[in-house]
Amino acid sequence: MAEEGRPDRQRWSDPLASASLPAGPSARQDGGGASDRAAAEAAGGASQLAAAEESGGRRRGARLRSGERPGGQTGPASPWRLAALVAASIALLALAGFGRLPGLAGGSAGGLGSSSGSGEPAWAARSLDPKRLTIGYVKDSPRVLLREDEALRQAAAAAGVKLAWREYADSSALVRAVQSGEADFGEADDAALASLHEAGDGLRALAAEPSNPQAYAIVAREGSEPGDVAGLRGRTIGYVPRSNSHALLLQALRQAGLSEAEVELRPLSPAELIRSFRKGSLDAWAAQEPELTRLESLDDRVLADGQAIAGAVGLRELLLTTAENEASRGELLEAVVWAYGMQDEYLLRDYHDAAERLSEQTDVTHLQWLRLFERKSFGTAPLLPGIQAEEQRLADALAELGLRASPIDMPELLRAPE
Repeated sequence: MAEEGRPDRQRWSDPLASASLPAGPSARQDGGGASDRAAAEAAGGASQLAAAEESGGRRRGARLRSGERPGGQTGPASPWRLAALVAASIALLALAGFGRLPGLAGGSAGGLGSSSGSGEPAWAARSLDPKRLTIGYVKDSPRVLLREDEALRQAAAAAGVKLAWREYADSSALVRAVQSGEADFGEADDAALASLHEAGDGLRALAAEPSNPQAYAIVAREGSEPGDVAGLRGRTIGYVPRSNSHALLLQALRQAGLSEAEVELRPLSPAELIRSFRKGSLDAWAAQEPELTRLESLDDRVLADGQAIAGAVGLRELLLTTAENEASRGELLEAVVWAYGMQDEYLLRDYHDAAERLSEQTDVTHLQWLRLFERKSFGTAPLLPGIQAEEQRLADALAELGLRASPIDMPELLRAPE
């Protein structure tokens, strides 16, 4: 941690960074780090990705240490000013003829399940309320602040739609909600999407957050056994089912030469995970942000994170909807995706203001949010070819690890830029 609680690094953060998408008048110019990474992800090369992130991180880190805020900002940005920027950006893009983000409006709702009937899955009877858009978010997510986004509310009102917000305990619950039609949109772990998708359920990912290997880890209590993942043989490990940290745990066990039969895996909710750590009732925990930062304040010890697992996958979040929503109200979804990207900018630039507001609406303290901002990257981008290839590797890995009964073709769920 740098002086006065200031995060000492900033990483990939440009909303919707791609040559195929207009940046908009409010997009930040960050010295090339985001474009470097976008190009590397499009190429799909790990070495290019690492070089891009290191290059962008050096540029942004040097600027931050010098006291300059990204984009030349010298004071805190009001969330209402950001809301105005979102509205202005959307209007200017429309006037410029850019219209929609690639693939969001129009198109086919193909791949949807058949009409409801006896024995059919819940999503087969899914219906769309044309007057309401329900956005789901995971408890203690930074997305709670978007409930206050006036520009997003106005964009929905202009489309004759009322926004509704619904909280979910974890990513798997949110994916199931979108799958069933209880929610129309949300941000969830890519492992949750890849493990829960069923043929014909119409799930669609529209955009991606950056890969965050430091945001997922297997931890133990300070001063306890074991010393590493290999030492977990015969021990009990808590995890949140179908989360990215669950996927990381299974990959870490495999890398350490352990099978699931050699450990005891105990499924927990995120709240139960925190409580069990306080009690010391388990030997280790697979955790992710924001629980990971909360455990750190309780004296945890990291046995392995995403950086320690060779070829680790399942380290990012995706913005999800359904094919019906994509086909019938693409322009409104454009506004939602843009608002997520603008909020990512806000979290990166005005982290103290964001930490204070978030501490008032979540179970995470101001200082814990600052630590999270230091550890986790934020930014919204199209599903570039490199990201699509990574998501396919994730789906294949989950099938091998037993989180899927059979492999799937992930690109069918991922909306690529045209």
